[in-house]
Amino acid sequence: MKFKHGLFLIVVMLLMASLVIPGCAAPEPAPAPAPAPAPAPAPAPAPKPAPAPVPAPKPAPAPAPAPKPAPEVEKWPAHRIDFVIPYSAGGSCDRHGRAVISVAETYIGQSLVPTIKAGAGATLGVGYAAKQPADGYTWLVAAPTPFYRTLVEDLPYSLDDFTALGLMSNDPLLVVVNADSPYQTLEDMVEDARARPGEVTAGVVGLYGMQHLIYGFIAEQADIEWNIVPQPGGGPAMAAVMGGHNDTTGSMPPVAAPQMEAGIVRALAIAANERLDYAPFKDVPTLKECGYDFTMSLWMPVLVRADTPPEIVEKSRGFFKQIMEDASFVKLMGNMGSVIVYETGPETDKLMKDDIAAQKAVIDALKLAEGG
Repeated sequence: MKFKHGLFLIVVMLLMASLVIPGCAAPEPAPAPAPAPAPAPAPAPAPKPAPAPVPAPKPAPAPAPAPKPAPEVEKWPAHRIDFVIPYSAGGSCDRHGRAVISVAETYIGQSLVPTIKAGAGATLGVGYAAKQPADGYTWLVAAPTPFYRTLVEDLPYSLDDFTALGLMSNDPLLVVVNADSPYQTLEDMVEDARARPGEVTAGVVGLYGMQHLIYGFIAEQADIEWNIVPQPGGGPAMAAVMGGHNDTTGSMPPVAAPQMEAGIVRALAIAANERLDYAPFKDVPTLKECGYDFTMSLWMPVLVRADTPPEIVEKSRGFFKQIMEDASFVKLMGNMGSVIVYETGPETDKLMKDDIAAQKAVIDALKLAEGG
């Protein structure tokens, strides 16, 4: 028992010594080093912005509706139309114009009323038409002379002020004399003019017009001099020859035919490329056959103001074409000795411009502009 008791005491004493004596206690294990902090994860890349949605293509805008014509255009023609004739009664323009008037109402539904504005080689009538409202209620039957004169005179209009409804004829010019005249041929008359400078009288419808050009050309080629006598129109010019007041004039087939058939006047030559194949002109030689290489024709259109509403111009052109095809009109033209040569409005506009350009060269060559 003593052994056990002593052993117990020894253990107790050792335990107490370990508690009291400094440095005798068993060292505490060093704390484990703190683990290195994990590296911060790389920031995730910012997400790419989603592409903007492609906008759907906009539908093409609907075409703007065509503007409606003004009420006055839709109702045109609501009343009569003035038909300006810039030459005196009895001439080619007057006769052609009245033939148109005779059948126009059937197609237009309104009357064409003749408005005679003669004088100054037709420049008064053309100037009058150029000043009227551009509403389709003024038509003009025209001829070359008043437009030729714009080449040498300052006039209150030009060809650009007008546009054509169409062409109704393009007759060549005849050189005529009284049936009692001693001149049987053109050469007879030229020889007399050479023998008597400035004494053979030639009636012309306005200076620098068709007749003036043809007599000027003959004078230059033959080295002669005429006594030029201006006339207000083809009718008075013919009347002056019929009455023995002038020796010669240039005339159109519709004006000359009845006088030739009645034996009152005689044609010495025609300014055409070839002879006409109908009476009473079959035996009339061309100027070229007589030794003068020159042609001249009277284009005769119906015009309106160029700034007339296009709808009215097109309606008018349609009416004009119907008139040209009318059986009564065709017969009237044939009875006058005129052949219908219909051309559309645009074709006629070009014909007029081309002819005026060509005649400018003739005028310059003849020195008519300088009074030669």
